[in-house]
Amino acid sequence: MCAWPDLISDLVAGSPPEKNRQSCEFEPIGTTPFGGSITCGAVGAARFARVAATPSVYRGQPRLGSDIAPLFVALQTHGDSLLGDGVRQIRLLPGEWTVFDARCPFTISSQHCMELIFVNVPGLIPAQPPRQPLIYPTFEPPGTSGSARMFSDLVVSLFRELENVDSNIAISSVDLLRNLFSDAFRIQCPWPAQPLETQRRAVMQFIEEHLSDPELSPPSIASALGMSIRQVHRLFKRAGSQTVGEYIWKRRIQRCSEELRSGANAALSVTTIAFRWGFSSSPHFSRAFKEEMGLTASEYRRNFLTDPGSAIQLR
Repeated sequence: MCAWPDLISDLVAGSPPEKNRQSCEFEPIGTTPFGGSITCGAVGAARFARVAATPSVYRGQPRLGSDIAPLFVALQTHGDSLLGDGVRQIRLLPGEWTVFDARCPFTISSQHCMELIFVNVPGLIPAQPPRQPLIYPTFEPPGTSGSARMFSDLVVSLFRELENVDSNIAISSVDLLRNLFSDAFRIQCPWPAQPLETQRRAVMQFIEEHLSDPELSPPSIASALGMSIRQVHRLFKRAGSQTVGEYIWKRRIQRCSEELRSGANAALSVTTIAFRWGFSSSPHFSRAFKEEMGLTASEYRRNFLTDPGSAIQLR
């Protein structure tokens, strides 16, 4: 029983349990000896975990691992459960599901034996991280018919066939989960469950707006946009061979080259321009610029200011 809160924390947080122990509490309810089981698996990018337990209550606010998207779906498959944040709560009955933000404090309890399936799918994310606990549609089940029913049926089916799902079917199934989720919450949800291309554009826009920040990186992007770091990398991997880091430094080189071509910046040193666009090391900038442009920054500036028609395009 002592290991149970650690197992739940590891399930939700995706990080070693010792990092979450102090922020989680657990206690059985009643005189029945506690018993529980957790069965985990994955289908493509979706993580599943079935939790079955005798009457008990769990309270926690785990610190999420870098590869975990912040929103979880909780689907009741047996018995009933109360999910809440200390102020609001909802009772889930079999077939009902809801979404909660694992970055915020939450409580799961049941007076009876119960079974829940937790689902974590990259892409079920808000455009911005929460400014206060539970401002998203947490504890507002989308119903048990239409897309909501199809979503819950697909979750159960995928969980039952975890070991038998072909990789190509897995990708299609995860995309279908996202679409059904989005449709089920189309009224209740104050933000859309964004398609992958929409997410990628959001990442690219964030990068563009923060190119001058030397701390710009996949972890900072993920934190600002409420994504997992793995999801940020995945969005670029799906679009081609260019990594997030490569995209960032190529865009910085492009902005630097634009400023080097401007006569209005003739009094600025190359280093000043480089640092203005997020580079923090002159040697690193020099290597990156020459690798991308075929000339050193000084040569590029001199050639262009001498002959404005000789601008070199990014490779």
